Amino acid sequence: MTFVTAVSHQWLKAQLAYRLQLSLAACENIHDLCCGGTSLASVTNMMSAVIFIEGQPQWLVLDKAMSEQKLPDNMVLHCFFECCRVLFIRELSHQSLSQSEQLIFALAEVW
Repeated sequence: MTFVTAVSHQWLKAQLAYRLQLSLAACENIHDLCCGGTSLASVTNMMSAVIFIEGQPQWLVLDKAMSEQKLPDNMVLHCFFECCRVLFIRELSHQSLSQSEQLIFALAEVW
């Protein structure tokens, strides 16, 4: 049963990352920040991994019928809030953040 749960979480992570990418791709200023070594896809994958760091969040309900559509703005905001919360705590505990993790804060401010 643990294997099934792990596969399910990986599927949800991938779906969340893809739908976050679709949601953020509409903002021109975000494209300016995601040029070079860190692509928007890698940042949204990192965001998805951070969101699932404590297991599947209860607030995250992804409709399978809408897997090719952008996330609603309130869900994107919740994703940014959750990522910033976890990364802020990590930074306070003197653990260095990667480039894509640092970029999440800039994207949240621009978005």
